[in-house]
Amino acid sequence: MSPWWVLLLLSAVAATGEALRCITCSSVASDSCGILSRENCPDGHVCASQYRTTKSGGFVMQFFDRICAPQSECQVTGTYTHKSTSERIATTCCSSDLCSPAKPKLPAVNSMEPNGLMCSTCIKRDLFCDPD
Repeated sequence: MSPWWVLLLLSAVAATGEALRCITCSSVASDSCGILSRENCPDGHVCASQYRTTKSGGFVMQFFDRICAPQSECQVTGTYTHKSTSERIATTCCSSDLCSPAKPKLPAVNSMEPNGLMCSTCIKRDLFCDPD
């Protein structure tokens, strides 16, 4: 085998790094998970914990997920309100194999004051969609 083929082969092997591995799970009605699995993340993704609560009418639901997430979603916290539904969300991340991101801290309930931004929504009940 000629030297340039060896060099090409070695550079191809060196370029194929392993993907980041994350512990993943989903839970409803809790702020942690019981059943865990492992997932190889796509490039540009990190291990994330995402915690959110949704209040609709008189019901409050909790959701906790450990996922592979784009780096841009790390350390994101926020609130969302639409009519009688409100949601608080927080995301934390880490970037080493099988790491455990810190438990996200939700924004305070009193931080859910309107910010003046209005977003159109559409509930499709037939072929046409009227903005709500």
